Amino acid sequence: IYPASDRHWSVLQDFDPAFGDIKTIWEPSRFGWLVDQAVAHAKGKNATALRDMERWLRAWTAENPTNRGPNWKCAQEAAIRVIHLAVASRTLGLLSKPSPALQSLLRQHCKRILPTMHYAAGQDNNHGTSEAAALFIAGAWLTVAGAGEPAERERLLQTGRRWLENRVARLIMSDGSFSQHSIVYHRMVLDTVVVAEMFRREASLPVFSDDFYVKARKATGWLMSMVDPHSGDAPNLGANDGTQLLYMHDNPYRDFRPSLQAASALFSNQQVFQTPKADTLLTVLGIPSAPLVERALVHEFPEGGYVVMQESSDGPRALLRLPCYKFRPSQADIHHLDVWWGGDNLLRDGGSYSYNTSATLSRYFSGAAGHNSVQFDDREPMRRVGRFLYADWPQDRASATVTHAGGKVLCESNFVDYARAVHRRHVEVGSDRVRVLDRLAGFRQKAVVRWRLLPGEWTFQGLSRIVNTRYEIDVQCDKTMQVILKEGCESRHYMSMTPLPVLEIEVNEPASLTTSITRY
Repeated sequence: IYPASDRHWSVLQDFDPAFGDIKTIWEPSRFGWLVDQAVAHAKGKNATALRDMERWLRAWTAENPTNRGPNWKCAQEAAIRVIHLAVASRTLGLLSKPSPALQSLLRQHCKRILPTMHYAAGQDNNHGTSEAAALFIAGAWLTVAGAGEPAERERLLQTGRRWLENRVARLIMSDGSFSQHSIVYHRMVLDTVVVAEMFRREASLPVFSDDFYVKARKATGWLMSMVDPHSGDAPNLGANDGTQLLYMHDNPYRDFRPSLQAASALFSNQQVFQTPKADTLLTVLGIPSAPLVERALVHEFPEGGYVVMQESSDGPRALLRLPCYKFRPSQADIHHLDVWWGGDNLLRDGGSYSYNTSATLSRYFSGAAGHNSVQFDDREPMRRVGRFLYADWPQDRASATVTHAGGKVLCESNFVDYARAVHRRHVEVGSDRVRVLDRLAGFRQKAVVRWRLLPGEWTFQGLSRIVNTRYEIDVQCDKTMQVILKEGCESRHYMSMTPLPVLEIEVNEPASLTTSITRY
């Protein structure tokens, strides 16, 4: 329950400490339930779906008068509702005959989005893509229905197209990386352009620009490199606020295969996976199946700042986050290392937990302690200057080198922070081992390397080797080191915190530290 929900959205606070995280209000009002009900009805699984959809929509509109209350505060929330209204109507086969009330609701939402498109674009994130797509989709929907005035439809189509092509051109980099450095937001932008393209085809409208399709294919390739083929999960990179635009299946939230499969089939005429679990969006959206593509083992993204390495398809896979940020980072994840092996996320990112939480938790999840990297002198590698903003972030293109030698993939990256501390990280990935060499220098008192581990029972065998039922991690150093195993936290799902073991290695003078990871 949100207080003062009858007030105009412009006078409501962005972050009200008395209320908490506003996403608990926004999420149920994104109309994702409309799509759930529409899919259930189309599959013959819910005889009351149409009645429930009508009842819920009437209740929502009664409780959320236009431009009143928190659900109108963010234009992106309005955009997500438009997209879900459109997808649900398409699923039900009702695009050509929207009721007058539904047309009115659609126009109210478009009127909320249009005046603030420049603000959305200025944020250089998913707001611009989703709001532009919503305008285009609304215009395409009205075109299919022959509803409204031609000038109204044309304004929505032209404004939406112009901004969507503009945002895709700017925010999806030439290597396919997305501006937000986030795995879930990358999925969101892919889902957004998939729906926009589906509605363009539905209304037989002119194709988007060549660059739009090039970037869509590049972004698809980026996500393909990240997704674990065994589980469908992916590294918990960047902000993870629970966003999922096309939840039209029964797979877990962290299964990225349906979105990847749909984007790949639509934009590249290729399928990434050969399993029914990946085909659910293809079926619901009516995207034709396509030939299977062979996945590469090594991927370099120099503009976005990532390297993904694997020597053999059944061996370990590692992701190294390079010191490269073309767009502002929301997490201090320089030189973070994610390691996957046979579906296990062995070394893992902490996530983000909540946008509106205590300063202590916010610093923990977004800072160095939430990542598999090094922390010098108990400070962050970049100074924090706001809730979502860091200063001193590296803007040069990453200077990492990737080579193959002796049956291994090798990558080396260097970083010097604002206080002149130096971290050189060398990663070797073989068919049966991951080896990491960290060279640490330039700090004053101490450097702490952290390995955030797969949850479970880990025990010491000796002073610097730990094991569980499947893996062994051995740490060696050329100087005196302290090695401890402590309890940390991770957030795989928004506003959810679970414990995990963290191996911490501390040195008090310049040192070279080697970590070897093997599987029994």
